[in-house]
Amino acid sequence: MCKFLSVLASSNLDQNRTISKAELTEAFKNTTEFTTDHAKTLFGDISDVNVVFDKLDINDDGQISFNELRRFAEKKGIDIESQFIGYDRKNINGLAEFLDMLKETILINLKRLYITHRDIDRTVAVDVDYLSALDFDMEEDDKVFAVKQGAVAAKRFLKHYVTKYDPPMKADSPK
Repeated sequence: MCKFLSVLASSNLDQNRTISKAELTEAFKNTTEFTTDHAKTLFGDISDVNVVFDKLDINDDGQISFNELRRFAEKKGIDIESQFIGYDRKNINGLAEFLDMLKETILINLKRLYITHRDIDRTVAVDVDYLSALDFDMEEDDKVFAVKQGAVAAKRFLKHYVTKYDPPMKADSPK
């Protein structure tokens, strides 16, 4: 997974927070760093970049986000967040940036303390991209976006749950 993430980072030509299909295609062309054996380990016999992209782009928005990569890795039993313990050093230029970084540090460490692998199957992960859990002054469009992402995540969770656990159908209630 490290090799794949490294190649994705170098193929992220516009240096944004997501990977496009073109960028994934470039990553797969770098067979020196990310070999066909690496690809086979991660994706099995799937060698078509389009199929891999569709598999990674869970919310079908045409981009692969970090959260989508993380979910894919977790399904493979890889905790990629633990690979980022040495986060990049960031320059802090004021009290606001200091408090923001302090908040991020606390949230990351609380997550590590209280979220276990048992929680993964019972957690609905909502990819809200640029929104923060502590963003209390969201604009109306951001609220609508968050609700839509929640609906997408809930449907995905329920599909996964039904596929994995095959719960019995509830009998029709008397009329």
